[in-house]
Amino acid sequence: MKKTIKSSIALLCLLLFATVLWAENHMHTLNLQDTEIRLLVETVSDITGKNFVIDPEVTGKITVISGQPIPEDKVYDLFLSILSVNGFTTETQGDTIKIIPVGKSNPLSGLTSDHPDQLMTRIFR
Repeated sequence: MKKTIKSSIALLCLLLFATVLWAENHMHTLNLQDTEIRLLVETVSDITGKNFVIDPEVTGKITVISGQPIPEDKVYDLFLSILSVNGFTTETQGDTIKIIPVGKSNPLSGLTSDHPDQLMTRIFR
């Protein structure tokens, strides 16, 4: 019961403090105040159509202030910046994006190939 109440309050906060405007030109304004990061992930998933898996250690509240609407194709870049500032990162596996703490990141996770027998080299700088 308490979990349902907390979820309802969190959703209400999202509705009160997160304004996502959808215009004909697909511009969005994200204004989030002390919003659970999981609700931000849901919002970004709705906007971008991307699939996310959230690590259990990804918790906390975020605040985002958009001074002006941003194009739909830039929402994901803003999302990555928000994750980074809060100590999280992403790893892509196929059509799924995992959201994990920075310390759990695998430096080789981005290596993919259409040809599994092909040798790949990654240069770190």
